[in-house]
Amino acid sequence: MEFTDEQGQLRPDIQAYAREVSVTRQVPLQHVEALLLQARFDPKVARLMTPSGKRIQRSWVTYRARYVEPVRIRQGVEFWQAWRPHIDKAAAHYGVPASILVSIIGVETLYGRYTGSFPVLDALATLGFATRIPTGLNAASYFVTNWLT
Repeated sequence: MEFTDEQGQLRPDIQAYAREVSVTRQVPLQHVEALLLQARFDPKVARLMTPSGKRIQRSWVTYRARYVEPVRIRQGVEFWQAWRPHIDKAAAHYGVPASILVSIIGVETLYGRYTGSFPVLDALATLGFATRIPTGLNAASYFVTNWLT
């Protein structure tokens, strides 16, 4: 899956996204396009985000045993105290309680200790422009609009 056409220009859907970002974020269009031209499709990201088709049995007991434990709680409190001004600013800006933001950061990154190994631009472009979400919609109309802007 390529993000450009045969002439090396961004695909029309990605060009439209670049224009939207340029206008809404007041970033020069050339900067947005130059960044998006650097993005590369990552098949592993696409594969990992594709539902397996198998129904996964989830339970609160399993989740709680893994994520709600004294070590994580202590790390969460330390993280929250260290980053309080930034967390409070994000909470106010996005309307999400600080406790929820801290919890998500803890689950997803162990409070910044694990940040993954995928190049962020490639992963987000792959998810946004080259995958389908469970509803069947192109992810660009959902993911990119809701996450990248």
